[in-house]
Amino acid sequence: MPFENLKRVLVFVAHPDDETIGCGALLQRVPSSLVVFAVDGAPSGYGFERKFGSLQNYSEERFKEAGRALGLVPKCSFRRLKRRDDAYFPDRHLFEDLKESASSLLTIAQEFSPDAIRHPCV
Repeated sequence: MPFENLKRVLVFVAHPDDETIGCGALLQRVPSSLVVFAVDGAPSGYGFERKFGSLQNYSEERFKEAGRALGLVPKCSFRRLKRRDDAYFPDRHLFEDLKESASSLLTIAQEFSPDAIRHPCV
């Protein structure tokens, strides 16, 4: 389906900044879009918890930045996959919860009802 015919696009990415790199041009062309982030974007072992006080603080900062960036794109919003316990899936561990994460993505997709679902690597 050509981009010109798309009205609502769901972009599924691993973590903040992937949408900019992989789908920035597409997000600016469609009338309505939703970016869905798979994980919390805060991998352990890189020292982010020292600089930001905790990995959760680092994750929150990344999503604030994503919100500011996506706020520049008309009619674009974002959501994050959530577990049943309302927690976010940890970076680099999504493979441990594929059934639950797929269910979360399906729920979001059904609520948004996109014309197309796009992953930047496809």
